[in-house]
Amino acid sequence: MLVNLKEKQKLIIMASHLLSNLQTYADRVLFLKDGAINKDFDNKKPDKQYLKVEKTEELLGFLSNLKYEELPDNLILIPISENNQDDLKALFLELLQHHIQCSIGRISIEELFDKIYE
Repeated sequence: MLVNLKEKQKLIIMASHLLSNLQTYADRVLFLKDGAINKDFDNKKPDKQYLKVEKTEELLGFLSNLKYEELPDNLILIPISENNQDDLKALFLELLQHHIQCSIGRISIEELFDKIYE
């Protein structure tokens, strides 16, 4: 039903704690905190890309030259556009050599939720 309404360019306003549904269906998500809008997330707009890695003591040793954020669920987000490309290449090589899994992508609604409401 929501998909049909969306295809017809209808405005749909809903409140939800089902973040995966918002990631799938919402064009825009407003995060409220303390009675005010904390973040206006445009789910259609390409957002910053991050290198995402699970936090370990070994990993923290490789991050000294890099800007990063740590989420409460032990996920490290390293913004690609805000870091020196040579430092990122060096980190990526370390991750490969130490068999540390990582991914690259934009921040998800779930990750943004963790960041805002930690």
